[in-house]
Amino acid sequence: MKTYKTIIMFMMVLAIVIGIFAGCNKQNDTTESVTVAAATETAPAEEDSTGVPASTEPETTVFIEPVTETAEVTEAPTEPAETAEPVEETEEVTEPAVETTEPPAPTTVQPTQPVQPTQPSQPTSPAPTTHTHQYGAWKVTKSPTCTKDGTKIKTCTTCGKTKTETIKATGHNYGSWVTVKNPTCTEAGSKTKTCSNCGATKTEAIAATGHSYKLTSGKEATCTEGGTATYTCSKCHDSYTETSAATGHKFGSWKADKQPTCTSTGSEQRTCSRCGKVESRAVDALGHDWVHHDAEVEWVMLPECLCGEVFNSVAEWVEHSNYYVAIADETGDWSIADAHSGYTSYWKEVVIKAAYDSCSRCGMTK
Repeated sequence: MKTYKTIIMFMMVLAIVIGIFAGCNKQNDTTESVTVAAATETAPAEEDSTGVPASTEPETTVFIEPVTETAEVTEAPTEPAETAEPVEETEEVTEPAVETTEPPAPTTVQPTQPVQPTQPSQPTSPAPTTHTHQYGAWKVTKSPTCTKDGTKIKTCTTCGKTKTETIKATGHNYGSWVTVKNPTCTEAGSKTKTCSNCGATKTEAIAATGHSYKLTSGKEATCTEGGTATYTCSKCHDSYTETSAATGHKFGSWKADKQPTCTSTGSEQRTCSRCGKVESRAVDALGHDWVHHDAEVEWVMLPECLCGEVFNSVAEWVEHSNYYVAIADETGDWSIADAHSGYTSYWKEVVIKAAYDSCSRCGMTK
């Protein structure tokens, strides 16, 4: 079909080229005719032998009408598969004849444009007739399986046209799972199920159950000793033992057991809340807390005996004097009594209580 179209286009181009050349030749002929006419019109009239000018009537120039050329291009189809009507292309170039009675002016003739070739007409096909298929029942040509599609076909009872469709795979129809190998605490088991249609089997693993440990024996840790705990699996009787460190004592606060004094040590205790252990420690003696006290003095009037002895009170001097009077009475020597028979008085600062230090805790003095 492409070759046929190519030949048609080539012939059309060739016809156009031939038409252009033919038009150019006609134009040249027309130009020459006009030139001759102009020359005839402008030439002066000649006198005849008698001296009378020749006739001045203008000569009539008749132009020859150009002949119309027709280019015909006919191509037969080259491919038997397709049939088309012959394509006929016609090009006409026509110039009208010019007749003048007056001397024509010089005329410039424009070239005639070639007529475009007409497009070939498309072949027409007869209108289709309407037909409704009358299909029969479906017939299975290939039965589907669990994994592969099948096919079915039905045929028109009028024209015999067939229509085919796919029957989708049915898929497996598996039964219940059947345990092949029971799982253990550490190893996986397996189970399988079978398709009732094709006998295909599907197997899956059953995860290991894992141990189920329970505490079976042990000893709790104490403040000074570690503990143990033994666990045993209730399924396979596998066991393992864990140890724990000693907890250590949990003592409370220190409490005084014996209060220390200024000169003796004391003690205090604390008790573990877990095991009841009592821990003691000594508390150093406090030591004295000395406080200084100044001496106490008082101004008093004191009697001084004639003998020079000073007494703290008149009563003491009286007692002293009477003593010597008694001696004089016994001895008869009253000179002894006279030496102690009087006194003189004077004021004197007397220390009533000497200065000292005392402990504020125990009251000891020094």
